[in-house]
Amino acid sequence: MKIRVRRRSFYKDKVRFSCVQRTRVRKVLRTYAEILEEACDDFTFKQNHEFKKSGIIATAVNPRKKFFKILASKEEELGKYHVCETEIACDFILGTREQTIEFADEVPKIISVNYLPIYEVISRGPKDKIDDEKYGPRCHYFKSKSEESMLVIYPRMAKQYYPKEKLPSVHFEFRFKQTANIKKKIGINTFSELAVVNVKNLFIDLFLKHVTFCQIDHLVHARFLANNIPIKVLNDLPVFKQRFLAESFQFCERKGFINSTQLKFYYNEKKKKLIQRIKEGYKITAEDVKILKFNIDPLNKVLEKEKYLFILFGEKNYDNIQKLLASNSPQL
Repeated sequence: MKIRVRRRSFYKDKVRFSCVQRTRVRKVLRTYAEILEEACDDFTFKQNHEFKKSGIIATAVNPRKKFFKILASKEEELGKYHVCETEIACDFILGTREQTIEFADEVPKIISVNYLPIYEVISRGPKDKIDDEKYGPRCHYFKSKSEESMLVIYPRMAKQYYPKEKLPSVHFEFRFKQTANIKKKIGINTFSELAVVNVKNLFIDLFLKHVTFCQIDHLVHARFLANNIPIKVLNDLPVFKQRFLAESFQFCERKGFINSTQLKFYYNEKKKKLIQRIKEGYKITAEDVKILKFNIDPLNKVLEKEKYLFILFGEKNYDNIQKLLASNSPQL
C-alpha cells in the first residue's frame, strides 16, 4: 500500500449510559439539555426498557470533555448510573476518497485483533455517493462472539471536520459494550474518568496491545493440507511445495477468507463440532483427527509492525511508540 496519512483525528465517537431513577434523571437532563447538546454533536435520552418501568438510557455522539464535566458535577442528582457503551475512534485522513476505500479494504487483510476471533465484512450500499458523510461500499468488523467488543473499519469524511471540511478518511473504532467489559478493556466506568481520559493515548495503547500485523501463512496451511509433511521435504521438492501452496490459496479463495482471523475461526469451529460429536459417541475419521491435532496459532504470518505503525501514526507518535514497545509498558 502506497499510503500517506496526512492527519489523524482521535475522539470519543459515541458514549451511551443508563440511569436507574427515571423521574429525577429526566429532570436533570432536561434542565441541562441545552448545554449538553452544545458539548456534543447529538444527544438523546429515552426510557430504558431493560429496567421496565424505570430507567433512562442516554446517547451522546462525539461528546467533548465539557459534556462529561457537566455530568460529573451532577452525579449526586443523577443517582446510580452505568456507562454501557463507549467508542474510541481515530480518523486517518488521506488524500482522496479512492485512497481511503483502498486503504479500508487492504488493512483487514494484514491485521488480527487478539481478543476478537470473528471477522466479517458488510456491504453498505452504492459506492458512488461521493458527498455522503459515510461513503464507501464496505464496513469491516473484527468482533467477539458476544459482540461486546469490536474493531470497526470503514471510509468516511473525517467526523471532527465534517461538514465544514470534507476530508476523506479511514475510520478505526474500538467499540465496547456492557459496563464490566468497558471497565476491563479500558478502565473507565465514570463520567469523571471520561472527562479526563486522553483519547489519543488510549487509542494508541489499545492498538499496540491488541492489533497484530499479520497475513495467512500459506506454507503452514499447505503443510497441514499435505498431512503435516516436514518443511524440509517441501523445500526439497519445489513442485510438491507449489502444489500444496496453490491448494491453500484456492481453499481460502473458495471460502472467501482474506485474513488469518477467518481461517483460524474456521478451524476452531470445526474442532468444537468434532469434540461435540465425540461426546455424542460418533466415530471420527483420520481427517477429523488431523484437524483436532492441528495447531492453528502459526497460521499468523507476522509482518514487520514498525513499518505499518510509522505509516499509521506518523513520525511524532512513532518515537513514543518505539519507546513503549521497547519497555513493554502497559500504558501510554
